[in-house]
Amino acid sequence: MAGVFLIGDFTNYTKQQKFLHSLKATGCGVYDTLLLFALMEEQAFRSGSEKWSWRERARASVCFGLLHITNIWYSLAAGIALSMTGFGFLLVYLWYYRKYRSQVVATAAATTLHTLYNVIALSLIAAAAVLYATISIIKVL
Repeated sequence: MAGVFLIGDFTNYTKQQKFLHSLKATGCGVYDTLLLFALMEEQAFRSGSEKWSWRERARASVCFGLLHITNIWYSLAAGIALSMTGFGFLLVYLWYYRKYRSQVVATAAATTLHTLYNVIALSLIAAAAVLYATISIIKVL
């Protein structure tokens, strides 16, 4: 996450993109926070990619995946898988950009998908942790 904040400082955001940071999408603070983190990643790794070559797009996707392996929870294999996931988010961004000719709409669409992905992943991790704790307690009893 620290890498995203550092990258974000060097990203040239338009006024509309900066405005996205201040929006409260829902009444749920936790979900709004998850949206904000995904938005920062999307802006850092995909915003403006409509002007990039396919090589630059692939590089950004690999950087996205490799950034995530710095987290102790992810292995190199997970980083590679997340690179492909990031490339999928990039394709969503490009599709919406071509359809609406708006970086803001494209960023919002990719951010929404990214946040949904994160919520599902975090839910699965939480469910696995609860299951593991339950099994451990049952074994002790």
